[in-house]
Amino acid sequence: AERAASHAERKWPGSGPPIFANAIRTVHDDLAALPTLSAADIAARCFPDSPLTIVPLALALATIMRSAEDAILLATNVGGDSDSVASIAGGILGAMCPPTVNQQWSDVVTRVNGHAFGAVARELARIRH
Repeated sequence: AERAASHAERKWPGSGPPIFANAIRTVHDDLAALPTLSAADIAARCFPDSPLTIVPLALALATIMRSAEDAILLATNVGGDSDSVASIAGGILGAMCPPTVNQQWSDVVTRVNGHAFGAVARELARIRH
């Protein structure tokens, strides 16, 4: 994620440093150094209240943690724009580690929103090939 952000920032007009890529690296390294992740520690280090904290925090959780459910629960307790952090981190981890998705939560979201994820996935696969 850091490399992609840095690459995109180099293509953006202007000559400033890769701020977003640096934010991703800083948040990841800071959280990875913690012996355990807690909502209070995360909120104190990188409270998600701007794009330079929301997305880097979500990406850090998605790369440090191994459970979509655990990441969602942790992110929602941090505060700030926690729903965005939880949805990004949970979505990435859910794709990487499908068994860690809370199926009951997924069923509720699917039912309430009328999502047909299976159909969407099949259509994307069809388009890809």
